[in-house]
Amino acid sequence: TTLYYRIVGVDNDGKLSYSEVRQLAMGKEQLAISIFPNPAKDVVNISCRGMKQVRIINSLGQQITTGTNLSNNGIIINTKNFSKGLYIVQIITKNNEAKNEKLIVE
Repeated sequence: TTLYYRIVGVDNDGKLSYSEVRQLAMGKEQLAISIFPNPAKDVVNISCRGMKQVRIINSLGQQITTGTNLSNNGIIINTKNFSKGLYIVQIITKNNEAKNEKLIVE
């Protein structure tokens, strides 16, 4: 996204002066990730536009499960056999961007 701006200055006598128009490039669009329910008990729904892979990583850094057959940008993962605790949901997009989010399993 690109924004354009200029500064308006007001002198003591009320006279206005304008700066040149400047361009400001904004950073990359943030991935809109949905993880619910969180905390999870039996299943967790994970969705993100443009994702191609999901990995669940435990607190020791071990990959517990992975999903690559994603339909409609989402996946449901069974968490019944997961130990209680904190996990990392790692999402890889079709642009090979990676994003990590926390997941708690009760």
